[in-house]
Amino acid sequence: MDSKSRVKAQLRRWKEEERQRFFRLTRAILLNWRILLLFCGHFTVQAAKCPQECFCVQLTVTCVNKNLTQVPPAVDERTVKLDLQGNDLQELPTGAFMHTPYLTHLSLQRCNIHKVKEGAFRGLGRLVFLNLTNNNIDILHQESFDGLFLLKRLIIDRNRVKEIQPGAFSQLGSLNLLSLSHNQLVYIPNMAFQGLQSIKRIRLSYNFLIYLDTEAFVELVNLKRLNLSRNPILCICYLRPLREWAIRNEVNLMGTCGGPSHLSGESLDAVHPSDLRCQSEEEEAAGITPRPTEEPNKVKCPANCVCEGLQSIKRLRLSSNFLIYLDTEAFVELLNLKRLNLSRNPILCICYLRPLREWAIHNKVKLMGTCGGPSHPSGESLDAVHPSDLRCQSEEEETAGITPRPTEEPNKVKCPANCVCEGLQSIKRLRLSYNFLIYLDTEAFVELLNLKRLNLSRNPILCICCLRPLREWAIHNKVKLVGTCGGPSHLSGESLDAVHPPKLRCQSTEEEAARITP
Repeated sequence: MDSKSRVKAQLRRWKEEERQRFFRLTRAILLNWRILLLFCGHFTVQAAKCPQECFCVQLTVTCVNKNLTQVPPAVDERTVKLDLQGNDLQELPTGAFMHTPYLTHLSLQRCNIHKVKEGAFRGLGRLVFLNLTNNNIDILHQESFDGLFLLKRLIIDRNRVKEIQPGAFSQLGSLNLLSLSHNQLVYIPNMAFQGLQSIKRIRLSYNFLIYLDTEAFVELVNLKRLNLSRNPILCICYLRPLREWAIRNEVNLMGTCGGPSHLSGESLDAVHPSDLRCQSEEEEAAGITPRPTEEPNKVKCPANCVCEGLQSIKRLRLSSNFLIYLDTEAFVELLNLKRLNLSRNPILCICYLRPLREWAIHNKVKLMGTCGGPSHPSGESLDAVHPSDLRCQSEEEETAGITPRPTEEPNKVKCPANCVCEGLQSIKRLRLSYNFLIYLDTEAFVELLNLKRLNLSRNPILCICCLRPLREWAIHNKVKLVGTCGGPSHLSGESLDAVHPPKLRCQSTEEEAARITP
């Protein structure tokens, strides 16, 4: 091939390469324009679907602290993450999220939610994370979490949950973590965790659980950690089945014993089942078995129902609880009752117990147990204390019709034995939360001149006349009292820092005005 032919061939190759480059460039430009148009079109639709109060980025919608009173209906149905923290939703109705079926993460913290209706989350079949922390939910109803088949983590911390209805979690078969810390649970029903086949961790810390029945956990074959810390767990024979079950199934029990005294503070995961006794070691060695309970009333009558047959009860056992006082009205229909066992309760033997004691004498009912306070009848048998000794004031004050007032000689703050305490006058904040304080004497705090905050939360404080001096002292010294009233019923739940001193009475308003003693 001559040089002229070679040049022509080279030119043809160059032209072909240029043509191929042109086609590739054109194809790339068209593809990029198509992607750009789709991208712009996506954001145009997304912007149109984003609620005015919210901020939307792709498939995430954030509506934090916007004072919303309902779930915004204008959220794009393709939304994957929805954050509604800090709003005022109050109640989640049935099907509240039916318009967002693709959600995987839902945050509802601090939304003032007090009720989750059955089927509230129905339609959220893709949800894997749900956070309900810091709300006011008190009951977990049947089918409240209906439809959450793929949910992995459910957080219900810092609410007021005191009841879990059987079947509440029945459809959460994929759940790995359930957290119910900082609630008001006193007992766990046997069917409470039914349906949680995949659960690995349950948090029940910071509640008021005394003991737990093993039946509530036997079906949880994958459970590895049960957190019971900061509960007043009673480490006696009733806890032995749970401890044996935990050892057998290699479940880590987190928490400590709240009693009896010889086991108090012992780790639940370290205590040996043989140490969990309801009798002394000598009795066990001698083969003496504990006496059977006196026909305990195990049947609980559901709300809005009528239960028959209670009139025939002769013996009722309420021992080993945290009862402070009892209203006589609870027992007036038990016409055949002969024995009421209140042992191992911190019963406050003051004027509020007088009606019950008089009723027991009149109906020849034996009261078993002892006074837990105040100091002068402490330890005395309930069946031996005379009604006239059950006072909220001194005998002289009752006779003269004088209402209680603070003592005039202050006592110093007690320093622990073998210790030297200096500088308490500079204390600004004092935490006494999560104890079993019923009332406090003002004189314990009078020398804390710089105290500004006294935390009494999660204590069964009795808001009666005995607390009035402390409340008046707090107002006078501008000390914030943190916590709520544990009783009597008309003040239960009221903030200690909001209750007015005149409301702290041991008599009715009319009786105080007429100087009538209780």
